[in-house]
Amino acid sequence: MKKLFPLLSMLTITACAPASDGDLQSMEMPDEAAIVAALDAGIELFLSSWDAGDANALSTRYAEDAVSFLEVQSEPIYGQDAIRAHFETVLTPGGSGYQTTQTAVRLGHEMLGPDLVASYGTWETMNADGAVTQTGFWSTVERITDGVAQIVLHTAGAYGEMS
Repeated sequence: MKKLFPLLSMLTITACAPASDGDLQSMEMPDEAAIVAALDAGIELFLSSWDAGDANALSTRYAEDAVSFLEVQSEPIYGQDAIRAHFETVLTPGGSGYQTTQTAVRLGHEMLGPDLVASYGTWETMNADGAVTQTGFWSTVERITDGVAQIVLHTAGAYGEMS
């Protein structure tokens, strides 16, 4: 997964880069405070939606044509509807994320273009008793539009399962 991220990021940048309409103002990058606010709001939406078991709200974090690469999936998940279906399976009774909570920490971010930012960090999943059951890394490429960050590429994988 770690070796794939740079290649996937470059492919995503190429595929998702906005076309210039000749208007220089449209290519203006948001300031650092706006980037951080959008990324932090996105993380908070993801975590609160996960904790509530709300697959529909979780899927709104993703663009219609988003791609998600998860260590637990043998194939990428393409599109917001398929991502929603994945979360529905994970968060329902019998699913691996049922009645769990998550935390996430953004370790850093880099601008990739006027409205694209790569972000990366760590996550933990806790069971109903509050015990950490899994930890891992995540990375995203997100498009920031009008102060809202929406995921266009997502990778995540566990680096430790607790007993």
